[in-house]
Amino acid sequence: MSCLNFLYKVRNGKSPDADPSISARIFVNFWKLPVKEHWYNSKKYRRWLDIGVIVEGVSDNIEEIAICLPFKIGKEDIKDLSEYVKNEKFVSHIMKKRYRLLSLPDTPAYYRLQSLDNQVEVRPLYLYEICDNSKDIKDLKDGSKFTVKMLSHPKDSKEIKESPDEKSTAKKTYDLYFQFRIIGLSDKNLSHNEVISNDFIQSAFAKSEMVDIIFNDITNIDHSDHQQITQEHELLQLSKVDFAFIGSSEDETVNGNLPLADCELLDNELWKEYMEGIETDGKKCIAYHWKVEKEPWKVFFKTVYSARNWKRILKYALVVILLSFLASCMLEGIKHVYHYIDELRQENSAPKTQPLSSNNH
Repeated sequence: MSCLNFLYKVRNGKSPDADPSISARIFVNFWKLPVKEHWYNSKKYRRWLDIGVIVEGVSDNIEEIAICLPFKIGKEDIKDLSEYVKNEKFVSHIMKKRYRLLSLPDTPAYYRLQSLDNQVEVRPLYLYEICDNSKDIKDLKDGSKFTVKMLSHPKDSKEIKESPDEKSTAKKTYDLYFQFRIIGLSDKNLSHNEVISNDFIQSAFAKSEMVDIIFNDITNIDHSDHQQITQEHELLQLSKVDFAFIGSSEDETVNGNLPLADCELLDNELWKEYMEGIETDGKKCIAYHWKVEKEPWKVFFKTVYSARNWKRILKYALVVILLSFLASCMLEGIKHVYHYIDELRQENSAPKTQPLSSNNH
């Protein structure tokens, strides 16, 4: 089981008490798409993980958001996805709600996402652009801690209002949104792959992959990592986890521990740039979507996908050739036996001739 933990830190490095007014909605997209190869090559896949975080009820005292990952990464493995979210059509599609993007001249790292639906917003929503100076990565014993630092706060006082249920003395809050990608994910970072052992033929052409992720569970992490994580940080309370697995329509068969919330074919044109330029050759990508709205914050799914195993195929071919050779030898042996028996039968069935006796005169 892999664990992703989401934490926050207040300014001045003081460990905060759990604040019930601060929670987070997590969006995780696990991508696995085939890379175009020659027909004689084993099919290869590119995997990456997209993580979006909406921290609800943020005030200016929040200094950073940290995500603890169960594998090692470097700064070069992190890519900010705000450039895609700035596409109003794209963000409206992934958020299932129409938005207009407004820049903030005084704080260029922030963008206001203004809803175009006729709904009263409890708090304004701001997109935060992650730059090199605002991200930090530290190694843990069993993974890495990726930190997004709030170098500034949105200066848009007309939009940052108090929540309707807050007192006039309460701090003004807003919702903070950022999204990033972990590129170059290997098939061992979050997955466990196995050969399909109960099917002699299919095991040469397919594999099964299992992904088991739990969110905000620090009970099973290393003790030294636990101390480092909780020394200045507090676990974010989760309000919802939206998890999606995106795979090729020609490869994947997917089953999970939760009922699917949604399943859809992605628009290749809309998602083309987002898919890192991978050519799908006209094949569609399918997004399998699960929602988790209460503890345990856990998602498990298993997929069966195309994976030619040339060593196994060669072994099968050699076995077939050997069996064919043995069958041919046995057939030839049987033919010789029948031929020998037939000759004996002919000899035994032939009439016996008496030798001519000579008369003595």
